[in-house]
Amino acid sequence: MRKQNFLQGAAILAVAGFASRLLGAILRILLPRLLGAEVIGVLEMATPVYTLFTVVAVAGLPVTVSKLVAEQATLRSSEGVFRVFHVATAFFLLVGITLSFLLVISAHGLASRVLGDFGAFYSIVVFAPAILFLSVAAALRGFFQGLQDMIPSALSQIAEQVVRVPMMLLLAVIWLPSGVEYGAAGAALGGAIGAAAGSMVLVAIYLRSRKKLRAEIGPARPPAGASTGRILFRVLYLAVPIVIGALIAPVMTLLDAVIVPRQLQKIGMAMEIVRRLFGELNGMAMVLAIFPSLLTQALAVSLVPAVAGAMVVKDRGLLKERVEDAVRLSILVGLPAAAGLVILAEPICTFLFTDPGAAIPLVYLALGTPFLCLQDATVGILQGMGHVREPVWYLFYGALAKGVLTYLLTGIPSLGVRGAALATAVGFSVTAMLNLRAVCRHTGTRFNLGDLVAKPAFSLILMVVVVNSVYNFLSAMGIIYNSQGNSAVSTLGAVMAGAVVYLLGIAVSGVLKERDLKVFGRVGERLALLWKGRG
Repeated sequence: MRKQNFLQGAAILAVAGFASRLLGAILRILLPRLLGAEVIGVLEMATPVYTLFTVVAVAGLPVTVSKLVAEQATLRSSEGVFRVFHVATAFFLLVGITLSFLLVISAHGLASRVLGDFGAFYSIVVFAPAILFLSVAAALRGFFQGLQDMIPSALSQIAEQVVRVPMMLLLAVIWLPSGVEYGAAGAALGGAIGAAAGSMVLVAIYLRSRKKLRAEIGPARPPAGASTGRILFRVLYLAVPIVIGALIAPVMTLLDAVIVPRQLQKIGMAMEIVRRLFGELNGMAMVLAIFPSLLTQALAVSLVPAVAGAMVVKDRGLLKERVEDAVRLSILVGLPAAAGLVILAEPICTFLFTDPGAAIPLVYLALGTPFLCLQDATVGILQGMGHVREPVWYLFYGALAKGVLTYLLTGIPSLGVRGAALATAVGFSVTAMLNLRAVCRHTGTRFNLGDLVAKPAFSLILMVVVVNSVYNFLSAMGIIYNSQGNSAVSTLGAVMAGAVVYLLGIAVSGVLKERDLKVFGRVGERLALLWKGRG
């Protein structure tokens, strides 16, 4: 087994996370194309219930096990390391088994009374075994991460998605002829099989390496502070706050699954239409609205050690520079992404999902994309400074605003699903601005929002003009039209042309700086060298 330093470990997990999310994004594009919005709607109703149970079972496990294992490994106590692992794993396995059982026996009531759609029952039931597999995986990831070996975690993430994606597609297609509910359940079962694959990879690595690890850690002397009772106390002390913070997002997603369909039915929509609209909102439009955050989440991963390093050496100038660069980069990513999604909402949804209806909520969700990107960057800054609780509270405030507005706006007949999308965008903005205010307070940085937005404005306007012109030109040529009258070539051509023009614009205008690229580690340093010699 190989140890990595902090930056190497972060890089390994960041690459694995990016690959995993990319595979997940591909799945989210293919599922609607193959199954249709109604099946996705049923699946999206069941998913928050499963996610809520999963968060309770595993959210605090990797961090808790990692910290306790690392403490014992530092003392070179192999007995302590393995006792911590065994006690924590046994406890959380018991929690996982209990929650899986509770999910199965409560599935009927959750589907019919809470969600208001019995069709979600089958998906909830087949999701349940995944909680047990994820408990095993979370414990083993924490074990290896505590020993500073990130490769097993990375391999398991990728293995889970490599199995999950084809199995969800295959089982959903096979079961769909039996009904919409069964098609959604097939996809859910594929997700559970993917979770099993990820956990089995970790189990295999653990069984193969445990003897060698005992020898490498050190003599099996009595562990310091590693009695069963003490371990359980520390597990709960560390895990409970993490679980509470992690519950905010799935709780709000579950409330969406409860509020949005009911409010749509109240304004006179049939269940089939409600399922389709909810699938377009959460299963299609949301996928596109949050996709740009792949870049800003990678930025956030890099920011934590970068900001922490500046804090350690007490270099306020360096800290402010990194904060300013991070905020500027998040805006440089978020603004063009939002503009492109608004301008090309219908052709993009038609091209990716063969469902132009998803463009309706996408236009409103895209308004929140820049704030989501800013949220990622500011969370990374605050975590790097050691302020880990503040972002949780601000996420709660944003989620609360979103929940209230979702209830109010979705019930307005003229808005409907547009109201739910707009409420989500407002929730992103509330959290991002509270985070930004906290960053300013802790670092003493003062941002000129006029400069942040006005300087890239010319490049943004030029991009919008080019995107419209290229799309209209290629569409007028009648290249490869599909049944909705939108051209895949026109959409891709417009997106690529807009990206090139925007990047050239911010480069020539000096908005994008050489040091901005260095935030992204070694790859960024190489790009910075090319950037420096571009003349």
